[in-house]
Amino acid sequence: MPPALVICGASNSGKTTLVVELVRSLTARGIRVGTVKADGHGKAERAVEGKDSTLHARAGALRTVLLSPGLASTFETPSLQHVHAVDERFADCDLVLLEGFKDSPLPKIEAVRRETGNQPLVPLRELRAVYGDVPVEGIRNFRDPSEVEKFILDEILPGTGRTPVVVLRVNGKRIPLKDHLQEIVAGAVSGTIGSLKGCEDAAVIELTVRKSRNS
Repeated sequence: MPPALVICGASNSGKTTLVVELVRSLTARGIRVGTVKADGHGKAERAVEGKDSTLHARAGALRTVLLSPGLASTFETPSLQHVHAVDERFADCDLVLLEGFKDSPLPKIEAVRRETGNQPLVPLRELRAVYGDVPVEGIRNFRDPSEVEKFILDEILPGTGRTPVVVLRVNGKRIPLKDHLQEIVAGAVSGTIGSLKGCEDAAVIELTVRKSRNS
C-alpha cells in the first residue's frame, strides 16, 4: 500500500480545498498523488465540472476514485474496504489523499472552522493534527496548506522534503534517491543531453529507458 493520509472534517470545513492545494503543490514536486473521496450519501457523483472529484483530477491527481455504498460492485464500500481500494488501485502512486473517511485507521488531519463548529469530530488521540482557523488545545494546529505539505513531506513521505533533482521510477514504482545520487545522475544526463543540438538550455529532461526494444 502506498503511504496515505486522510483529510476529514465536517461539511464545508474546507476539506476539498485543502486536498486540491496539496495535490497541486505535491505534484509540482514530482510526487504522484492519487485521491479518494467518500460519498457517505450513497449517490455517485457524476464527472461534472466543479464537483469535488473533478477538482481533485484537475489539480493533478494521478487517479481519483469516488467510493459510495450505493455504487456498482466495482467500487468498495468505504466503511469496510477503503484500505484495500488504496492498495489495489493506487500501486503506481507515491501518496494517496483520502477525503472523508473519519473512521479510517489511517493517519488523519481534520479540517476545523469556526463556521462549522469549534471542535473536531474525531477524538484527538486519533488525529495527527487539525487544520483551519480554530486553535485546538493538545494537538498540532496547521493554518496554511504549506504547513500540511511540510508535515506530509517530513512524516508521511520522509526524505522528500525538497523538490527532487531526479525522480526515478522502475516499472512504475518511484525509487527514492539520496541527494548525492540525484546529483550524479543529473550531472551525467544533463551533460549528455546538453551536448545535443537544440538542447543546450534544457531545464527539465524526461528520459525513459527500456531493456528491450520490443518491450
